[in-house]
Amino acid sequence: MSAGGSRDRSIAGIGRPRSSPSGDPSGGDGDAPSPYEGWIGRVVDERYELTELLAEGGMGAVFAARHVKLGRPFAVKVMLRDHEGNDEVVQRFAREVAIAGKLTHRHIVNANDCGELPDGTAFLVLELVGGRSLAEALWEDGAFDWRRAADVGAELADALWAAHQKGIVHRDLKPDNVVLEPDGEGHETVKLLDFGIAHIASGDETVDDTLTQQGTMVGTLGYMAPEQALGQGVDGRSDLYALGILLWEMVHGQPIFDESLSASAYLDLLVREPRPPVTAEAPEAFAELVARLLAFEAHARPASAEVVRDELRALIALAPEEAVVIDADTGAAPLSEPSLQIEAASDPSLRIEVEPAPKKSASRAGLVALTLLLVAGLGAWIYWQRAHAPAESVGAAGPIAPGPTSAPTPDPIEAALEVLLSPDADRDARREAATAILAFEPAEEVTGLARALAELEGTVDCPERRALVLSVGRLGDPRALPILDRHRRRRCGRRLDRVVDRARRLLERAQE
Repeated sequence: MSAGGSRDRSIAGIGRPRSSPSGDPSGGDGDAPSPYEGWIGRVVDERYELTELLAEGGMGAVFAARHVKLGRPFAVKVMLRDHEGNDEVVQRFAREVAIAGKLTHRHIVNANDCGELPDGTAFLVLELVGGRSLAEALWEDGAFDWRRAADVGAELADALWAAHQKGIVHRDLKPDNVVLEPDGEGHETVKLLDFGIAHIASGDETVDDTLTQQGTMVGTLGYMAPEQALGQGVDGRSDLYALGILLWEMVHGQPIFDESLSASAYLDLLVREPRPPVTAEAPEAFAELVARLLAFEAHARPASAEVVRDELRALIALAPEEAVVIDADTGAAPLSEPSLQIEAASDPSLRIEVEPAPKKSASRAGLVALTLLLVAGLGAWIYWQRAHAPAESVGAAGPIAPGPTSAPTPDPIEAALEVLLSPDADRDARREAATAILAFEPAEEVTGLARALAELEGTVDCPERRALVLSVGRLGDPRALPILDRHRRRRCGRRLDRVVDRARRLLERAQE
């Protein structure tokens, strides 16, 4: 385990990190004072010296700690004494402590110790994991290659299988509760955490299960299985539904359900609307497995997490040479040019489909396309020539034209792209440049950045604009930085602003 780097942002589900970038899903309170800052240097149970405040929330706080004798790093989670009279919080903490004693697995954040401080404050000692949460990885990297998603999913299924064999249903599987820890060898290890609302099979007298009685909705909207959201009985297949949601979101790079949905709206969608199919680039067997995981009826889902794990591992084994390698320092997959086919979950208006242009003969069709390019791109061409013409010498006879060797003939796509990248280009010039790019043949020669910026000029649909702005950021071409703010639209609201900010961070990272 590592005590350095970007440590787990929501370890043990206690709350948010102390600071994080604006707009980052992990949130954070920035520089707000914390009642726990005076705890740094304190020694818990005469063994664990608290070295850093990692996260805090409504239940308590999580600290990085060092064993005073062994020197090993740990995470220490403490519960606020203010909650001693809150039965639900006390039960949740007690549940996590009880489950910690039952589970030891390489893909679960393991517990090492627990107890009470002299003032009665309960604490739990966990392994300290390094890396990013799955939520952060999706926010920063965008959609995963299906192989990376399958690898993460297989390790999660392995962790769930270990829990299910002990009669434990997690019930809160979501991106915030999954950590991706770089292993130093170009890959990542998945860690599942926060069993605070887990369901434990009846007959276990060590845990009071009144926290989750029949008819009570317990979990996170957007990830709860239908039977869980309806307050019915749950079993391991309820966790498999949430795993299906995660697999879908990993390959699409966005949530299935709108984060602003109310509980009633979520229930209505679960009952009335089928889950969207996988439309990202992935094998049919992967899409079919996700569809089975997202079945409304539990009996229609795979029988166990073990089955899911083995199916995912078999899929990965079919294409080992194309495995995704993770940067050991940043924990990020390499940036690559994404497909511009992006499909959102429950709203058809979020769909963008950029199909490759059909190949045409080199005769009449080619001449028509060339004519369109010349006419539509005339304004862009003139703008480019003016911007790149050498300084003119003016005499009695007027301007002296540059000589025939003064400038090389530019590529038409690059010329039009430069117009779209210019902060000074007016709207008409940009539209002419965009038309030229979209009409160009052969379409395969149009770069991803040129096509994305050209489509941005022509779309007024807010979800489509968000998807295109994000694709510009993922392409990692810093030339787009100066003109990103141009694509903000007041009527599209703060969601578009957040996407523009995210794209800007991606481009700045690529520029470093």
